[in-house]
Amino acid sequence: MTYVIEAGSTTGVSNLARFATGSTATAFSATGVPPGNYFIRVRGTNAAGLDGPPSNEVLYQVGVISCVPTPPPSALTLLASGGGTLAIAWSQPPGLVASYIVEAGSASGSSNVANADLGSRLTNLTATNVGPGTYFVRMRA
Repeated sequence: MTYVIEAGSTTGVSNLARFATGSTATAFSATGVPPGNYFIRVRGTNAAGLDGPPSNEVLYQVGVISCVPTPPPSALTLLASGGGTLAIAWSQPPGLVASYIVEAGSASGSSNVANADLGSRLTNLTATNVGPGTYFVRMRA
């Protein structure tokens, strides 16, 4: 098996690069890549030249893109709670979001219960095995 690397200017597209590595190596590096945001995926290719499904997609930023922090997500909404399950959703802020961070505390402004990078651009979260109590939850982009 060899690999195909795809890079796009936004999620799900390969408008910036699509090329076969011609190798079975599971690592790749490139030089001379201009500054910008690259959404990158990898596909395996079999001996018949057929591409498999894409890997998960990662956002790779080259160069200094911006020194302006991403605005916070808005419209944080409790979708469901009970039975040890908590479901929330929020709206994406303007601009590029690489991931969301959930912070939860036992008091307003604290994060003593949870402080985790979700590693995802999805705008919802379902947590299970949540103990009874009152929680103050906020999201960061």
